Amino acid sequence: APEEAWEDQEKLLTALARLREFYPKPFTVEAYTLDMGHVDGGVGMDFTQVAEYCKEIDVPFTLLPSEIHHIIFDLRKEKNPCSMCAKMRRGALHNALKERGISKIALGHHFDDAVETFFLSLFYEGRLSCFQPVTWLDRTQITQIRPLLYCGENLIRHTVERLHLPVVHNPCPANGSTKRQEIKELADMYGARLVDITRNSMTIECCNTTERLENLLDIVRPYGLKQVIRTGSIALE
Repeated sequence: APEEAWEDQEKLLTALARLREFYPKPFTVEAYTLDMGHVDGGVGMDFTQVAEYCKEIDVPFTLLPSEIHHIIFDLRKEKNPCSMCAKMRRGALHNALKERGISKIALGHHFDDAVETFFLSLFYEGRLSCFQPVTWLDRTQITQIRPLLYCGENLIRHTVERLHLPVVHNPCPANGSTKRQEIKELADMYGARLVDITRNSMTIECCNTTERLENLLDIVRPYGLKQVIRTGSIALE
């Protein structure tokens, strides 16, 4: 996961650990981290600070070893590694949860992730799709929840900095040069922000010049655009 993802996970972990103290329905929190290993000649990730922080907030911490980086980059030499990496990560985490009798996993995806996933599906798969706040996986009998889905990336980053939460450096060879990074830059260019998401629809707000908004509308119209609401030009002195 990129370093931004570590910020998301640390914020999520902190929020759930504090929520359990007063939430009316009791629940427990456990932290599972998948060690991706490292490429040949590379350096692995150091989770010492994460383990210490989990101990500080009284959350059991489990490190799951793997050789995903070695398999993807050294053995298979994938040119577009992210999709396979995500599938292997999910499989390893779900297997670990099933072995331990855990039926719910909380993921750290946020607002910006949802926007980027929407554009990834649009541009590279030709369909409108995005993940949901709650997803039931019938094959594994696991429920995925995304408690931070309505939090923006900047809010999370500022919270991590304010609380001095540990962030693990990511040595992935593809970090910063992925399709998701390209989409992130594209979303920033259009000023796109996810406003609402349901199982059958998604509402996106864009604030930009008339020309760029028209370009974006031209892109999404062939894929089932339902409605456009425009405020017109707004200027403040």
